[in-house]
Amino acid sequence: RGFAFGIFYVVMNLAALSAGPIVDYCTISYDVKSGEDKDIWVLTSYRLILLTGIIANLIAVLISLTIREIKLECEAGVDSLHTAASSISFDQDYGTLYQEENVESETAASKVSKFTPLRGSAWSILKETFAADRFWRFLTVCIITINVRMVFRHLDATLPKYSVRQFGDNFPKGAVYSINPAIIIFLVPVMTAATSKIDPLVCIHFGTYIS
Repeated sequence: RGFAFGIFYVVMNLAALSAGPIVDYCTISYDVKSGEDKDIWVLTSYRLILLTGIIANLIAVLISLTIREIKLECEAGVDSLHTAASSISFDQDYGTLYQEENVESETAASKVSKFTPLRGSAWSILKETFAADRFWRFLTVCIITINVRMVFRHLDATLPKYSVRQFGDNFPKGAVYSINPAIIIFLVPVMTAATSKIDPLVCIHFGTYIS
């Protein structure tokens, strides 16, 4: 699950990194072919940006159709499960779980089966969610960091308008926007390795001051 999230996060920031130059091309370098007749439909710069977004989303949908959701089912007994669980350790350097070599591999035997989501009434699902302590901790962290996340909304919503108003239409606002995902791509692995022994909430706490 952690590896899958890592892939998602890297791909998301690569997309954000490439979005900046694309926006600059569409708004600065793209030559709009406009005729004298204003009734003729023209592919303007912002229409081209929307078109690239639609194409990217269609590609993402097609890729998602090829992904298979799976579930790992353990074939070992309860005693073997306890033995396997007690032999699992956490690698602080790489942030991964591994099993000690002195435990027989059959204790961790598992098979892949089709993932089937749990079904139930909306009330029972909500009741189970609200009864979970993890949900309230997660909600608290989200509420506390709302103002921090608003910085990113300022970056992609209001900063481009401000830049154009202050520096003109040819200002490379997309290149300025790409600085953030570029820093994330290169510094997140470094900071993750450097803070592997620190509690994630502590990192979030002090990271908000930097943000």
